[in-house]
Amino acid sequence: MGLRGSGESATPTAGPAETTIEHQNLGPEIGAVYDNLKPDGVQVSGIPYTAAPVPELQGDIALQLTRDIVKKAAPLSKAGQAEFVAKLVKDGLPTPASVREGATNLKKEILDRVSHCPHGKILLAGYSQGAWVIRVTLDELKHSPGVDWPAVSANIKGIGLLADPYNAIYHPSLPEDLKAKSNGVCAAEDPVCNNPFTSPHLDRCFPHLTGLCPHIRYTTDRGPTDKGVPGTGNEMTGVENVAFHLRLSLVQLPPGPVPVPSVRPDVR
Repeated sequence: MGLRGSGESATPTAGPAETTIEHQNLGPEIGAVYDNLKPDGVQVSGIPYTAAPVPELQGDIALQLTRDIVKKAAPLSKAGQAEFVAKLVKDGLPTPASVREGATNLKKEILDRVSHCPHGKILLAGYSQGAWVIRVTLDELKHSPGVDWPAVSANIKGIGLLADPYNAIYHPSLPEDLKAKSNGVCAAEDPVCNNPFTSPHLDRCFPHLTGLCPHIRYTTDRGPTDKGVPGTGNEMTGVENVAFHLRLSLVQLPPGPVPVPSVRPDVR
């Protein structure tokens, strides 16, 4: 199940008809993740939702993005910033309507799949706002009365969060029983999924998105990976990294630690 990022079109603008249908609601990044997994027999379901562009998200959560808040949060430690934003959310800062819509649709898809295929294997992959939707969805499912969470958790075999905007503050946190199944990829220079309060690369992405913005280069830019993993080479794109970890979640691994490449493995 894949979710595209902010402002990305639900319908691919190029490619053969079959690919266009398969890639519906995925966006370029998650579409590329699926292309990497398709030879393994993975089927795809793009989750429909608005995926509102950043200006609309800013309008929905303007309080978070005002200069006053940035000034108040910047001097704080990382933990302090997380507490600061968490307090805002707790005190009534709304989840953007677009993210709420995505979470509603993803919850329905997951629950339907678990109900009709209780021994299935669900993979979740989201890019940017799509990763945010996954966090909100799993947090709500975990705490929803009437949801058989152990069954849901058992069906979810792997989670890939690409350029997750909540990676820097870890809120909402992933359920504890899913953290070991999760992998996050965040380029070192991406100000969206790193700490936006102190990132020196913010001007590449805001207020105007440029071709140099690392947040939109996960299908092209390659980063170092673990050289001990056979067959992976020394570099991967972000989408290849996410696909690699999702593929690992589908196979029976031998006991003991498994060296895997990761741009940023600390998904919380």
